Amino acid sequence: MRLRTLFRIQVRVFSEYYPAAFVYLRNIGRTDLSDKFGKFGEMDARYMSILEDLIADGVSRGEFNPPVSPKIAALSLVGILNWMQHWFTPAGDEADNRLADDLFAMALGGLTTGGSLARILEHSEDRARPSSVG
Repeated sequence: MRLRTLFRIQVRVFSEYYPAAFVYLRNIGRTDLSDKFGKFGEMDARYMSILEDLIADGVSRGEFNPPVSPKIAALSLVGILNWMQHWFTPAGDEADNRLADDLFAMALGGLTTGGSLARILEHSEDRARPSSVG
């Protein structure tokens, strides 16, 4: 599955470029530090667009059924991965792949079973309000 591969690649990048990759995450778009960081912001936007398209494609193929838009799903997945900067220490290829698979399983399965989260959200009074992410 392409999304699992993305998780593994992202964890491998964090491991191979530790801690530099996390310095990058903390400074994306910081043109006040250097004009080069602005170019990283463009790369980040392209990454987000690709991820959003991957999720939308999975929805259209019946692989995914997220209770949110592809954009919110993509932002959520990136949040899971990027939060690693606060706790991750490389542990070797095998352990890092297991971690990537665990994060992937958590992202796809979440904490509920049988789509019950989607049902909860459908019946939520708060669901009627638009998302704050455009």
